[in-house]
Amino acid sequence: MIPCAPQGLVQACTASINRIQGLLAEVGIVSPLKTSTVRRRALELQENFPCHGKRFIGDLVGEVHDLNKRIKAHDRHISPIANQTMRFCGEGTTDARSHEESSG
Repeated sequence: MIPCAPQGLVQACTASINRIQGLLAEVGIVSPLKTSTVRRRALELQENFPCHGKRFIGDLVGEVHDLNKRIKAHDRHISPIANQTMRFCGEGTTDARSHEESSG
């Protein structure tokens, strides 16, 4: 249960990245899946959008940044507890993103 707690944050971050990629695709730009690349490309190309699009892209990039900070903060709290539990159960280490990847 403890490693699953920030799973919703990971899902929200993924949804925001997907929205950014969708907006970029609308103007003919296909972006790689790596979060940092999508964020960087979105900011670089923000000027290609009408004024409301610029703001929306900026908001989404900010949201992804904030969610990543929250996920990392949860991981710092969860990792020692989860790793101890996982060792007790005979499994490897875990954090929010690795748990999301293994359960998805």
